[in-house]
Amino acid sequence: MTSFCNDGITRSCYSMTSTWATSGSALIAHRDSFGDRPHEKAPGGFINFVFFVDANGTPPHAGGTCILADNEFREIIFEPTNLRNTALVYQKEAGFFHGFRPLARGAFRWAIIAEYCDVDFQLGSLESCPPPPSARPTES
Repeated sequence: MTSFCNDGITRSCYSMTSTWATSGSALIAHRDSFGDRPHEKAPGGFINFVFFVDANGTPPHAGGTCILADNEFREIIFEPTNLRNTALVYQKEAGFFHGFRPLARGAFRWAIIAEYCDVDFQLGSLESCPPPPSARPTES
């Protein structure tokens, strides 16, 4: 990941999810944030990968995650057309929106989303987490 981004930040996987979207599913156009911090002040050099595993719809209602200049799908910067074995990569801190329109009837989209960030940020996040209940002191 470090050589892929080529910005001197050593990253590792922070989170990973899979999604199965079907008819009517959508992702409202939004900008990512981190807690109470807006996207442009999010720490950690976050990079998001959307791996499109398979889909059967056709744009614009196939479930391709669009990169947008607005939150209403009026100013589309990029919209993927191939949702089989492809990926979309973007910086979380970038100033654009992303999302996808409702899938058409009978359509599906399977995707895996991986979020990578600075390993130093991850270590700091773990240090600020409360200990699990089993590790908390108890009164005698």
